[in-house]
Amino acid sequence: MNDSITIEIDEETELPDNLRAVYDIWHALPAAPELPLASGFSLEFVPAKLLPWSVLVDVETDPLDFRFRFWGTERTNLIGAEMSGKLLSNIGDETMREGNREKYETVYKDGRAILCHTPIVTRSGLNSSRLSIRLPLSNDGKTVSRIYSAVDPASINEDHYAYYGTSPKRGL
Repeated sequence: MNDSITIEIDEETELPDNLRAVYDIWHALPAAPELPLASGFSLEFVPAKLLPWSVLVDVETDPLDFRFRFWGTERTNLIGAEMSGKLLSNIGDETMREGNREKYETVYKDGRAILCHTPIVTRSGLNSSRLSIRLPLSNDGKTVSRIYSAVDPASINEDHYAYYGTSPKRGL
């Protein structure tokens, strides 16, 4: 998952409908003074089709790490592991761990919403990619204390499951 493209999001950024909906919800949250407040955000606001692909991460600062407060069911199906309550640093797969760390650290340090275009090479050698969003939230309005993240489900296909050695669940 190297060579990903990260774009800072603003109101003019073109986004898939699912990601646009959650970005608009985030953008409308009260900021006090600089960042949207975590207390104003609820997973209940997330579109139903996006919720299973969502992650809510708590920032831990000493040392800097990221704890998965919520890990959506489709994310579990995709990677074959439930991550709720676990730290990013405990992910065994170095590529997955460090790719995510880079994005979370960017959001933590910059306090900006980002769109990530992450390429993968499947076990059969095929190139594919996935699209995700990361949105900062704050307890005090100044420092990022939580990050909401979601993968666009339309960007996920059989290649992504093959990459992780899993199979998509059907009929859910």
